[in-house]
Amino acid sequence: MTYAVDRDAAIAFTRASAALPSIKKFLTVSYLSSRSGRAPWWSDADWEAAQKVNTQVLPDYFKAKVAADEVLTVLAKDRLAREEKEGVEVKDRFCGVSLRPGLLTEEPAGKVGLGRVGARGKTSRATVAEIVVKVLETEGVRGWVDVVDGEEGIGEAVERYLKEGLDAVEGEDLEDMRKRVEG
Repeated sequence: MTYAVDRDAAIAFTRASAALPSIKKFLTVSYLSSRSGRAPWWSDADWEAAQKVNTQVLPDYFKAKVAADEVLTVLAKDRLAREEKEGVEVKDRFCGVSLRPGLLTEEPAGKVGLGRVGARGKTSRATVAEIVVKVLETEGVRGWVDVVDGEEGIGEAVERYLKEGLDAVEGEDLEDMRKRVEG
C-alpha cells in the first residue's frame, strides 16, 4: 500500500494538479529525510540518521516519497517557468509545496524551526496541520518546506521563509531529478 498511496496516488494527483491552470497551489506532506542527496547544512550525524531511516527503518516509504517529491518539484518548476514566459501575474503563478516535517509526535501545536533544519527533528501533528493552513493561505510559498518543532511562531516563520526565498530542495541534483521523472 505504501507505493500505491505515497507514490502512485501522490504522483497522479500531482500530475493532474500541475496540468490544470485553475489550480494555483498544490501541497503534499513528505518528511525531512526524503532526499536523494545530503542537504548542505546537515551535520554528519544528520546524514547518518537520515540514511538509517531511509535504508533500514522505512526504505519503501523513502522510495515512494522521494519519487513523489521529485515529480512535484519538476512539474512545479516547469509550470512556473511556463507561466513566467506567458506573463502570468506573480500572484497567479503556480506554487507546488512539499511540506517536510520531522518525526511526528502527539504534542500540542507550537513554535517551529523552518528552513535549513537538521534531519533529526520532531514535529507535532498539530503543528503540521497549522502550518499547512498557513502555507496554503500565504501567497508565494513554494518548494520544499522543512519544518521541525522550534522557537519561532508559525506565521513569522512562514513569512521569513518567503522573504528569504528559501527552498530546502537546495543541494539536490535537479538535472538527475528531471531524468528520473522524465525517464
